[in-house]
Amino acid sequence: MIIYKVRHLGGGGEDLDYLYGRDDIERKAGKTRKLLEFLARVDPAMAPDKLETQAKATFLELQKCWQARNYER
Repeated sequence: MIIYKVRHLGGGGEDLDYLYGRDDIERKAGKTRKLLEFLARVDPAMAPDKLETQAKATFLELQKCWQARNYER
């Protein structure tokens, strides 16, 4: 009964399997980059290149820890 309710009444009808088209992604990425460039004029830490470098380093460190099953770090 609970599963039925969650499947049929919960979730607000969102389609969580929706795939965005390349044009939609590129348009949003362009807007995001412009916003970050604007913010970087006030706070250099928001520079898109710096954020991208930090995101890559963080992902690679997490991946390394996950592969080693080292969840303490």
